[in-house]
Order: sequence, then structure tokens, then C-alpha cells
Amino acid sequence: MRLWTLHPKYLDPKGLVALWREALLAQAVLLGRTKGYRHHPQLHRFLACPRPAAALASYLAAVHTEATGRGYRFDATKIGRARLGARLPETRGQLLYEWAHLRQKLLLRDAGHWRAMAAVTAPSPHPLFRLTRGGVRPWEKTAAAPVVFRLRGRAGRPTLAGASRSMPLSIVHYNDPVLRKKGARVTAFDAGLAALGAEMTEAMHTAEGIGLAAQQIGRALQLCVVDLRAAKAESGWELDGARPPLELLMPLVLFNPAVTALPSAETLYEEGCLSFPGIRGEISRPDAIRVDFQDVHGVPHRLVCTGLFARCVQHEADHLNGVLFIDRMDRKTRAGIDDAVKALAKETRQPAAG
Repeated sequence: MRLWTLHPKYLDPKGLVALWREALLAQAVLLGRTKGYRHHPQLHRFLACPRPAAALASYLAAVHTEATGRGYRFDATKIGRARLGARLPETRGQLLYEWAHLRQKLLLRDAGHWRAMAAVTAPSPHPLFRLTRGGVRPWEKTAAAPVVFRLRGRAGRPTLAGASRSMPLSIVHYNDPVLRKKGARVTAFDAGLAALGAEMTEAMHTAEGIGLAAQQIGRALQLCVVDLRAAKAESGWELDGARPPLELLMPLVLFNPAVTALPSAETLYEEGCLSFPGIRGEISRPDAIRVDFQDVHGVPHRLVCTGLFARCVQHEADHLNGVLFIDRMDRKTRAGIDDAVKALAKETRQPAAG
């Protein structure tokens, strides 16, 4: 059973029909018409409100409205008459976890619908819910408890902590110590990491970047995201021996990426970095690489890419090992931006001192 926090407009036809059936089953449970599923985790938030059946009926009503708009004939008489006048609180972390979960489902069963949803960077909740700060909910069934590496303070020391956050991700600037930390290898793939990947993608889009590494949001682990759909420079790619459309492939979340340079020319290209706002410089990198990585479920993949795709992945992989793009510049290029880099480092130290 899955009673989505997401707005039903994001579901493909199969998902919408499944939601209708499962929500009707949940309603029967709450009304005492069936003995099974009474303790199902998906019912916890409904049982926690004063009028569970009314809340479920309101949930069903929104699903019916979406179905009607698509031309489906769901039987509205099956919905209970009571309605809940207020909206139920639900966390942003839960919403983003489900968004990542849905995207994975669509990728496997409905590529067309996946592409239609690819442009969504800030998914909306079901009309019954209002978003609050917080992470993935404790009742969410996952393979393990949502745990990720988190950095406490500005000393850059990694500690294990829960995945929930109270504020949107912020991008750290040079010379924050975390940018020099080599990321810890990810070994447990869980709801917290899925939500973190989705939130990093959102932060990257908000900053109008094409790549973002975990160190750039204050987490020292082997995780980065890339999205080249808006880029105009040429790229080539092959994923697991196939060449899926860029709209289907992106945004791409990479865990534990291992980059190998392939025989190719090295090219000069001007790079920027979200941790160095306004600072750019030419860097020479191999034009073709192979990347072995794991996806959000821990499944291994092999990516071969060229052009801007290869450069972007190399840039982010450097971040995961504590290497910054200024380290790759030749002396002349570095000298040309040195004053700007020093000024940025000073600005970063001042808030830390305060």
C-alpha cells in the first residue's frame, strides 16, 4: 500500500489506478470493514488525526478529481461522505523521498511519463497535506533507518546523524574546510540518501548549476548530482551499453563514482563553480572518461561520456576527493583570479568568526 504525499497529478495511469484502489482499501480499514492492514505504516498519519475516516475521504476526493480530469470514470459513491476541514501536516523530506521513489518507478515502467515529469524540480503535495520542515517520516518503510553522514559545526568532522533537516540546503563557499574533505564511501542506501539526492538536485537547479557535490552542501560523502539538459555545449554518453535520451537520463545522481580517463585529447574549457561565485578559469581535462558508480538503490552502472558531460563529472568527482577547480588551473590562470579567490576566502572566514 502506498498513499502518496505527492499530488496525484504526477502519477502515470497505472499509478493513479493503483492509488485509487489502495486508498479505497485504506478507507475500508479505517471504517472497520476489513480486518487486515490495521497497522499498516501508511495509515499512521491518518490515524493520528482526530477524524481518520474523514481525512481519508478527503484524500480520495482529490484523487477522484484528478482522475475525472483525465477522463477516467472512478466511482465517487465509494468515497465516504465526511470531509476533513483542515489540511494535515507532512514533512518536506517525506515529499522529496517519495518524489525520488516515484521517479525510479516511472523510469522502469513508463519512460514517456518519466520524461513528462523530468522538468519538475519542486513537486507539490496532495491537496490534503501542507508541508512542514523535517525529514523522512519514521513510519516510512525502508531497507534501513534513514542515516547519512552529517557535518557538525565548521570543523568538518563527519558524524552519523539522522537525515531530517529543518532548512533548505545551502551551498558552502571557499574556503569552508568541508570543501577539502574526502568523502566517505556510501555503503547503506536508504530513504535518507534518496531524499538528500533529491534535495541536492533542487539546490543545484535553484543555483542554476549543472553539477553539485555533497561537500558543497556541507556533507563529506561520495555523492554528486549532474543535470546537463539546459547546457548548450556538446556531449556524448553511453550508459550500460545504451544511449538513453538526455531528458530520460537527467538529473543523474551518482554514488561512489570512480572516474577513469580514456584515450582522448585533453581540451581547455572555461569552468565555474557554485562554491566560487563569479570566479571562472580555463582548465585542461581529458575529453573522454569512464565512470563506474551506483544509483540511489545501490545498483552499479557504467557510464562512458565525452565533452561537457565528461568535464562536469570530473569536476564533481574532484570535489568528492577534496580537490577544487582552482587546483587544476595553470599558474597564469590562477594568478588572474587570485585576488578574487582571496576576497572570497576572507568573506567565508568572517561569518565563521562571528
